[in-house]
Order: sequence, then C-alpha cells, then structure tokens
Amino acid sequence: VNAEPYLAPFVENGEIPHCPKCNQILKPDVILFGEQLPQAAWHKAQTEARQSDLILVAGSSLEVLPVAGLPMQALDRGAHLIIINNTPTYINVRADVTILEDVSTILPAITERVLNG
Repeated sequence: VNAEPYLAPFVENGEIPHCPKCNQILKPDVILFGEQLPQAAWHKAQTEARQSDLILVAGSSLEVLPVAGLPMQALDRGAHLIIINNTPTYINVRADVTILEDVSTILPAITERVLNG
C-alpha cells in the first residue's frame, strides 16, 4: 500500500500521523534511530551471527550500534564477510569481498547472474 498520499499532509504540516481507528502513532515497521531493538529479535540475530559461516552486509553503513557489531562477532568465529555498500564501512578491510556500489542496482544484477548464469 502506498501511504505517501495519506502521509503527505502530515509531513507538510510537521504533524505526527495517528491511526483513525485506534489513535496510535503511525510509523513504518522498522526500528527508528533511538528506538530499542526487540530483545527476542536481537538475541536471535546474535545467535545467527555467531553460528554463520558467511555474513552479507548489503546497504548498511554499519555506523549504528549494536547491530554494527554483528559482522565482527561472525568474523571472530571464522565467518567470511561480503560487504555491498556505496560507501566504505569500518570493517571493509576485514571483508573477503567488498563491492562499492548501490545495492539497488548491484543486487538485481547479481541475482540475474546467479539465476541465469
């Protein structure tokens, strides 16, 4: 659903949109800066990072903790690291593969190549 037409008046007026049914604040289904990660999701991410043999970082500057530390947790346990981002990250020097491109163009190209040779 394209929420832009609904949200545009709020953005223009600097107002916070509320749900017309329950009056709760409307926001995207993402963690915004300053919000806490759900504990269950965070623990699962840490477990997966520690058990992985490959980490793919795509489209992240890796500047916001604690998530920025997940690749290092995997590397410390011997995992390989691939970074795809349009700017360098703090951990590029440890990556097995670094692709300095915009993920919106390079990931479809990689997918096409993998699927169709």
